[in-house]
Amino acid sequence: MRSYQTARTLFSILEFGSWCAVIIGALALLYGFSNANQGREFGFAIGAATILPGAFLVMAGLLGAVQAQIGRAGVDTAEYSQQLLKVARDHLEISRQGLRRENSPPNTFTAVIERGKAGARQEPTLTSSRQSREGAKPDDMQPDTDRIFYRGKEILKVNGSYLYKGIPFKSRMVAESYIDSFASPELPALSAPLKDRT
Repeated sequence: MRSYQTARTLFSILEFGSWCAVIIGALALLYGFSNANQGREFGFAIGAATILPGAFLVMAGLLGAVQAQIGRAGVDTAEYSQQLLKVARDHLEISRQGLRRENSPPNTFTAVIERGKAGARQEPTLTSSRQSREGAKPDDMQPDTDRIFYRGKEILKVNGSYLYKGIPFKSRMVAESYIDSFASPELPALSAPLKDRT
């Protein structure tokens, strides 16, 4: 990340010099006013000659201090922009890695709805095998079909692929991460009907 230490140092020196100019100008103003009020022969002329440069130094010093603070704010903005850009690039790389994951379903609401519709369309193809498995004894199950339970959800391993609610996955880990991300727990049934409040 780019460092702006030179600019920070330069603006600090400029601000210090500006405040010194303000102090010197204020002292010149005080000296000029004190000489102008004394009744000497050239007191007013000397006072007027020091009041104008003193006022100029005060104004120039204040403007210099303002410019130094504006410059320092610009350096801060540049550093914060660099940090934000780094964070955004890191998030982009993480997103790209997530998209590269094999068989990873997208994490959007519409994708979940589409997968639910696809699962509903594929459900009839699995009902016959489910019915045969549910009615059959464990010894009668097909040798290449396994039932895996993860967090109360059933994952079927059929011919080397894993199925959850009709959605195929290439590995058990991907199916489990899908369940962790999108599968909501079933709500328990109500033990008693709700009473009418009217």
